[in-house]
Amino acid sequence: MWINGEQTDLVSAQQRAFSFGDGMFTTFRVIAGKIQHLSAHIERLQQGCQALAIAGLDWPQIEQQMVAAAATAESPLMVGKAIISRGQGGRGYAAEGVTEPLTTVALFAFPNHCQPWREQGVALIQADLQLGIQPLLAGHKTLNRLEQVLGKQELASKGAVEGVFCDSQGYVIECNASNLFWRKGQTIYTPDLSMAGVNGVFRRLVMAFCEERNMPVHVVRVQPAVLAEADEMFLCNSVFGPVPVISFEQQHYQSHFVCRLLQKELDPIEG
Repeated sequence: MWINGEQTDLVSAQQRAFSFGDGMFTTFRVIAGKIQHLSAHIERLQQGCQALAIAGLDWPQIEQQMVAAAATAESPLMVGKAIISRGQGGRGYAAEGVTEPLTTVALFAFPNHCQPWREQGVALIQADLQLGIQPLLAGHKTLNRLEQVLGKQELASKGAVEGVFCDSQGYVIECNASNLFWRKGQTIYTPDLSMAGVNGVFRRLVMAFCEERNMPVHVVRVQPAVLAEADEMFLCNSVFGPVPVISFEQQHYQSHFVCRLLQKELDPIEG
């Protein structure tokens, strides 16, 4: 682990990341010691920190720290995580008098389930947990992931690996640790994340890829019943990339055309 560029596992428990989840993070794939889509991950951190009004960040230095950490990867294919904490101090929730921000970068083994998921697909359930609506934080990957922690517990208790999560008004938002897309005929859709959810790096890449190929993605606010009418569904994140959905509740999907195209042309994993 690297903390502000120094290799150490020690960090002050007074960091606001511990007290309030006051910070941002991004998770990325490392191939042959290099971060995939580095600029996109830096951009997502910048946007999140701007939303939280975290100032005093040296972005070229943070990028250099991430690159240096990735270069030490012990395996050809790994996962990295960069965390930015606002700093330590302040009076209660107030951020006045807080020290300079702290950046942590860590590397982890690449999850064993990723390749089987990409090849075989996953089955989704409808989750009971509802995501809170908060437009100020919507789209950003803050350190407060308690909804996802509870969501993962629900999935595990039901023997599911992933599920569709809605907001408190019943509209589809995302999966537990990934973004969601579906296709009806020639039209591709993804949920509106302006009220809740995380606008993942890979979600943005998929939308740009489809736009370039005259397959624009429509951002919609819909309820789960719409998914049963889809011809194809897939999910994605920056670790496992595009993964086909083979079923959602009682609906089964035989076509995975768009997902396979994305795996081949946008995200072939070679590590």
